Amino acid sequence: MKKALPLILSALFVFSLLSVNLNAQESYKLKYNFQKGKTYSFLSTMDGNFTQEAMGTEMKMSVNGNFSVSMKVDDVKDGKAELITALDSGRISTKNPMKDTTLSLAPFAGKRIKLTMLEDGTIEQTSIIDSIKFFNVTGLSQNNLIRFIKLPKGEVKPGVPWNMVSNDTVEMMGAGKMTNTINSTYTIVGKEKVRGHECLKVTYTGDVKNSGQTQVMGMNLVIEGTGKISGSLYFDPVMGMAIKNDGSMDNEMTMAATGQQNMIMPITQSVKTSISLVE
Repeated sequence: MKKALPLILSALFVFSLLSVNLNAQESYKLKYNFQKGKTYSFLSTMDGNFTQEAMGTEMKMSVNGNFSVSMKVDDVKDGKAELITALDSGRISTKNPMKDTTLSLAPFAGKRIKLTMLEDGTIEQTSIIDSIKFFNVTGLSQNNLIRFIKLPKGEVKPGVPWNMVSNDTVEMMGAGKMTNTINSTYTIVGKEKVRGHECLKVTYTGDVKNSGQTQVMGMNLVIEGTGKISGSLYFDPVMGMAIKNDGSMDNEMTMAATGQQNMIMPITQSVKTSISLVE
């Protein structure tokens, strides 16, 4: 046994070196791999709570929504996918002290837009096929029904974080726009089976800056704000597709109104979202 001990220790040492070397070499090139002619379906849900103060009065509102969206892959060429995207069905419910409302999005079903998306999730071009005015309290519009997390251009390793900066523009009431600048950190923390797929679990956190302006009922509105995001992305590296993305955002903004009345309105919001591939 004493003679065998050095051999056992040597074997364990070699095995540990081999394990470290294999783990060090483990890396992933994440990219979206849409298949030409295939239609992908996604279910998106949203729950939000909003509080706004104006002239000493506080108003609270909750919003719940769910949307079914399809993406037909029209063509894939040179690392670019041309996607025909449409809302299949949807519903938005709002609750506040004055009134509860449920809005069906059936009139907007089938209205298409065409997206050109790169392998890393960058939207290179957007063109509206079936134009329609599409706005509500959530800032939902035709071109932001589904948002894909932008992936890194190089290879990434588990446990090694990477940073991404994105600028997202959404429509506001009164034909205005608001830009959300998000500085995020992503990390592969492990593997998990989700909806029958062997996925990489990627957690993320980030800081948000909001800025926008619009005109409503003769008043000029300017919005500034900051917030935090966090969530988990489950990505199938073999399929090349996000299977699920659960996220949350907490945000504090200030809306300054000038015109017929001058006032400053603080706004806080807390929103949870989930987007899942439906097969």
